[in-house]
Amino acid sequence: MRVYLASWFQSLPEMRQRADELRANGIEITSRWLEERVKPTTQICDVSAEYLRDTAMVDLHDILLANVVVLNVPSAEQLKDPTMPIASWARGGRHFEAGFQYATMVFLSFLPSWIRSRGDRQLILIGHKENVFHYLDDLKLNGRALDLELPVIPCFETWADAREYLVSQQSLENAKCTAIGE
Repeated sequence: MRVYLASWFQSLPEMRQRADELRANGIEITSRWLEERVKPTTQICDVSAEYLRDTAMVDLHDILLANVVVLNVPSAEQLKDPTMPIASWARGGRHFEAGFQYATMVFLSFLPSWIRSRGDRQLILIGHKENVFHYLDDLKLNGRALDLELPVIPCFETWADAREYLVSQQSLENAKCTAIGE
């Protein structure tokens, strides 16, 4: 299993720790943004347009390499943190990353074989639901979109719950590989 961690930039230290926990369980992390050398407090105006373009392309590539994108949603306490500038929350890169992953899930059959061959794709959410699309966790339709077959977004309240889920999915994947190898 390959996982991309999507989050706000100032959460970099926490996301690095989460990546280490997943790696310890045999899960590959594709999020190269975790290796960024600019300070987590860096604002978008502090770096060049070229740097931002390159970073965006690397992030999209890393999402395409992953099977699972884990969207980390800030808690109410984090949103109230006076040391976090409002401009940092407003950037919204994690929302784009989640939407991009969801689009790859919906349109997987149209993507190049090098993406399709990596297996099923999934988007999961950690934290509270902060926008309308986070409610795609239960697709019992109300009759307004009966012709759509959309992927479900599993939602977890805590990192511990999400980590347990990812580790269990990795174990299932390992068991499948072992069974095929026998």
